[in-house]
Amino acid sequence: MMTHILKLSIIALLLFCPLMPAYGAGRSSESSDPFLNLTHLELSHDFWPKLLDTSNSTGVLLDSFYSGSKLNAFFSNSGSDRLLSESECDQLRGVMKAGFMHMAKDIVPEQFWEEQLARFYSRVLTLDEAQSYVESYQNLAGTPAETKLGQVRSAFVSGVLVDLVPQIRTMAQAFKVPSGGMTPSLLAGDYFIVNKMAYQNQKPGRSDVIVFNYPEDEKLRFVKRIIGLPGDKIEIRDKIVYLNDQILRPDYPIENVDPNIIEEAINPRDSMGPVTVLDDSYFVLGDNRDQSLDSRFWGFVKRDKIIGKASVIYWSWDETVKTARWERAGQKIR
Repeated sequence: MMTHILKLSIIALLLFCPLMPAYGAGRSSESSDPFLNLTHLELSHDFWPKLLDTSNSTGVLLDSFYSGSKLNAFFSNSGSDRLLSESECDQLRGVMKAGFMHMAKDIVPEQFWEEQLARFYSRVLTLDEAQSYVESYQNLAGTPAETKLGQVRSAFVSGVLVDLVPQIRTMAQAFKVPSGGMTPSLLAGDYFIVNKMAYQNQKPGRSDVIVFNYPEDEKLRFVKRIIGLPGDKIEIRDKIVYLNDQILRPDYPIENVDPNIIEEAINPRDSMGPVTVLDDSYFVLGDNRDQSLDSRFWGFVKRDKIIGKASVIYWSWDETVKTARWERAGQKIR
């Protein structure tokens, strides 16, 4: 078990905790504002691991961020109804924490955290206290000042961060895969993070895995892969996809689980088109081509219906055999 936990810890470290970008790029390395300077130091020195590892409010934060994903049900089972052991519950809390760190460090803009932290420090610290932390930051280890700063971080979680969850969800959010239409890239029961900021400054790209409002019922959320961009010509002949008159040769795995060919007059699953993708629209398919409800059946996805880009699987649960697929934790979605 310890080897298994160590493996998960290494995965989380490698995938979710890349080196932080240097703060202050394009600006002077030190401003005249000690609260802002302390913020820069914190964010560039493992702020998120420190905060989530030391805060007594971490559980409240994670429960709030992941509410709606039904993950919390795994912690409430007891006795013969318990689906996870106590140690597995700890592992689940760990991957939830890693997922939140991925969101906080890799998706939410740095400026957002700079503004929130600097504002918070200005409320709970005096100018002299903030300046003292800035001057002694590299030598805090093992000192009472380090203990107090840890308490300040905990106060940030309980007093500010939990209340920011609605704003954070406009930038990143947790989703669950409900069906097998994206197998093998995404399995039914995979829990993953969606980057809602991915297309703020760029257009969706071919092969991107996206989450969007289902055109025939916008209360539903679908996850599929972009095959055709605006203006592309798409045709499918006997399960073979043609993109602009060339056979599409994907660099991601796909599945065809049914060897039978359905005539186009009966069903567009195996043969359709050609069609030209409309402006500001996208043609999407599931990687499980024979068991996916996608653009073959209901048409294009409009740009303004795209919620974001699927980013990272943080946990996976196989409902059929009631077992966690721990090996999928931390996998980037490609």
